[in-house]
Amino acid sequence: MRVMSIVKANLNIHSALDADNEFINRIVPSVNLPSSMMTRESWTEINVVRPLDVKYRIDLEYRSWGIKGASITLDHSAPIRVELELKTETGTDNNPVVAEDTRIITVDPSKIRVELSPGSMIYLHSMELFLKPDMTVDYDNSVIQGTTLMGMS
Repeated sequence: MRVMSIVKANLNIHSALDADNEFINRIVPSVNLPSSMMTRESWTEINVVRPLDVKYRIDLEYRSWGIKGASITLDHSAPIRVELELKTETGTDNNPVVAEDTRIITVDPSKIRVELSPGSMIYLHSMELFLKPDMTVDYDNSVIQGTTLMGMS
């Protein structure tokens, strides 16, 4: 039985600060196909063609004694486009049939969940996308992950 190849995140290559606490992080997402698309007779290798520039804003809540809280909001002004190269192999080991395809997956930033864990910095560092059999995003399982200052969310 063959196992699908999953691209793991290669993250936080650069960040750029805009005047309004807006940032861009370059992220290579992990992409997962549904298990129904992976059979004993067929498997698909997925490669993300280029890193994504994910835009977000950091909002800080101040008090007289310092920062009370911090939150991250994704930029919802444009969808995130992920270009994938798919290589599907069917047939047998002695007679494999390989099909290659390129797909553009569109991610709606207003629908994807953002999960933050405590850390010493505030930034987004990874994205894990789960796809449905029709190659659209499964928003119930997909997530963008980041860190926020210890004890803040």
